[in-house]
Amino acid sequence: MSEEKFEKPVLPTRWDLDDACPDKPLFILRYDSHIGVANSKALELAGINKDTLPPEGGEIRKDNNGQLTGVISEKALELIMSKLVLPSIKEMKEASTKASHILAQKGLTSLHGIFSADPLQKNDSNSVSELSLFEYFRKNILQNCYVFIEIEDSAKLIDFKKSSLNESKNYAKFKVGGLKLFLDGTLGAKTACMHEPFTDAPEMCGFCVVDEEEIYEKMKTAHNQGFQVIIHSIGDKGCRIAMDLFIRLLKEFPREDHRHRIEHASLLTDDVIKDMKKYGVIASCQPPFINSEYKWLEKRLGKERLKYTYPFKSIINYGATLISGSDCPIEDASPIQGLHALVNRNNFVPDQCISMEDALKTYTINAAYACFQENIKGTIEEGKLADFVILDGNPFSISKNKIKDIQIMETIIRGKTVYKRKC
Repeated sequence: MSEEKFEKPVLPTRWDLDDACPDKPLFILRYDSHIGVANSKALELAGINKDTLPPEGGEIRKDNNGQLTGVISEKALELIMSKLVLPSIKEMKEASTKASHILAQKGLTSLHGIFSADPLQKNDSNSVSELSLFEYFRKNILQNCYVFIEIEDSAKLIDFKKSSLNESKNYAKFKVGGLKLFLDGTLGAKTACMHEPFTDAPEMCGFCVVDEEEIYEKMKTAHNQGFQVIIHSIGDKGCRIAMDLFIRLLKEFPREDHRHRIEHASLLTDDVIKDMKKYGVIASCQPPFINSEYKWLEKRLGKERLKYTYPFKSIINYGATLISGSDCPIEDASPIQGLHALVNRNNFVPDQCISMEDALKTYTINAAYACFQENIKGTIEEGKLADFVILDGNPFSISKNKIKDIQIMETIIRGKTVYKRKC
């Protein structure tokens, strides 16, 4: 859910949820998965009270009287999530198959995915992980997959290079790319790390969810093992910190063609973009964010900061590499909706609109480059994988306001039709 769609765009409190559901535990997670609200029963079940200290990088919010509001963000969410009962293996297998087919209908032939290698139930060392489940279900996945791993002990990352998940053949369907790290939160949760307070919440600047030295040690370990490092960062200060960490890493341990990435890179000032170009750091952005946020971003950021919010044209003009995704299931996985956002931006800072040619490159050849696979995919030419889609309209000739209506007629992966629209 997103509270921004409410008539009064504020998060509900535990008292609101208590009114609706007084007898059973209830927890509502915001669609970006960075903040949620628990009712009193859920707080009790999780063992959270007014004296509970949040883990580093998390929040347990209180009102002016010191009472719990039920709002919990970032790393404190684990206090609630650890109490959830996982679906059965059968249910998860069916869901993975269904999800892969839905993605094929949307025209996706390759995925860059993120999986945690740590136990889903943090207090149970025998609990399965997201990564182990993916390995178990991967036969059900139609798409090529390039996997980034989230793991507490980054020294163990090297083990996955030797696993069956990391295929060594040239046209590998599954590859392990590197390490995923989180530096800050989101704009929606007001936890993105900002230089200045949020316009509609002057008492809040967001924060880093991890100590800089701690994240640097993990970066260093992965980098020196030959992996890519990708850092989730959204706020303007967060992106500056992420870039400074990459500069420090590459000066201390120079490495050619590392292709490290800042994931989301939502607010990029010119100095950060210039450094991304200079040091070869990729801007991995999610254009569909604009489709869901454009109506409230000015309220959150103020007019001045909008100039460098999702600055796709600036990234291209400075010569940095831009790739596009969706952060699915946070946003619609459809590249068509992403192309609409890149070319139209829903009239949000229209100066940052880019051409259809550049927009398509962010989903194709640039995305292939970002996973070291530009020699086998990203363009249609002899010797590359037969991964492509057939559309019902030419995106180069269709009017801009019709881009979002383009339909996927057929999706072909490795020469095999995996989806064909019924006429």
